[in-house]
Amino acid sequence: MKKLLLLALFPLTAFASPQSDPGFVFGQIPTPAQWNSYFDYKLDYNPAGLAINLGGTGAVAQQSAINNLAGAVTSGSYLRGNGTNAVMAPIQAADVPVLNQNTTGTASNVTGTVAIANGGTGATTQAAAQTALGIVPTLSGTSASIGGAALGAGGTATTTVNIAGATTSMGVVVSPTTFPGAGIDWSGYVSSSGVVTVVITAIIAATPTASTYNVRVLQ
Repeated sequence: MKKLLLLALFPLTAFASPQSDPGFVFGQIPTPAQWNSYFDYKLDYNPAGLAINLGGTGAVAQQSAINNLAGAVTSGSYLRGNGTNAVMAPIQAADVPVLNQNTTGTASNVTGTVAIANGGTGATTQAAAQTALGIVPTLSGTSASIGGAALGAGGTATTTVNIAGATTSMGVVVSPTTFPGAGIDWSGYVSSSGVVTVVITAIIAATPTASTYNVRVLQ
């Protein structure tokens, strides 16, 4: 009789996995119901996956496992700690950090000139805004074409270009868009407020190639 009991228990010990130990004791003869229960809880025999109360997820797919462990799939809810457990719950106002600035209102209800300290420029025009923000605007332009006529040695040809913001205390850099030829010099200066004069000079008698000139005023 003891041999039969040992034979009945040894297969159980050899093949039962730790997560499905049926808890039999020495000398016990399993009933048919106990055998059925034992095999029902074996993972290989449970098509729905190992139950949560046995250390599993109750699922055989990743998403289903996550859903089972979360406890619910309520739309708009999140896993949130309540001091005791992590449960599905709507987001709370206290979960959102307080912003450091007032975000109410719209651009349409802004009145007056917004100061730099409040995120504005403190000005109402582009030029004034650039000045207030310390931005140096580029003062530049392109002249009309000059040249194409013969010049004697020392002879000159001139043209002017309007550049707003230029003053007579500022320097000027001039460069031709087409090389006027050897023996021809070019220069420029602010001849009056907002006006730059471009000059080409023949060092030797020559006919400078007609060209426009790029002008930049140095501030």
